[in-house]
Amino acid sequence: MQYELLTVGIAIAKRIIANGPLAVAAAKRTIHEGLSMTLDQGNRFEQLAFANLFSTGDQHEGMAAFLEKRDAVFRGN
Repeated sequence: MQYELLTVGIAIAKRIIANGPLAVAAAKRTIHEGLSMTLDQGNRFEQLAFANLFSTGDQHEGMAAFLEKRDAVFRGN
């Protein structure tokens, strides 16, 4: 049971780190901060986090990689 839990945990961690570091940090921050907000406040906070990420280099790389059907190379910018 412990081995299975560790295996699943590692697989999830690998999926998370394959994403853009700015997006992962924003998601973690949004979840953490959102726990102490009303639903409306949390939704607005999430919208602002998304809007701030939309102009990053990682967003452009992710979109280009998707359109070119290749893996994205995120740089955290």
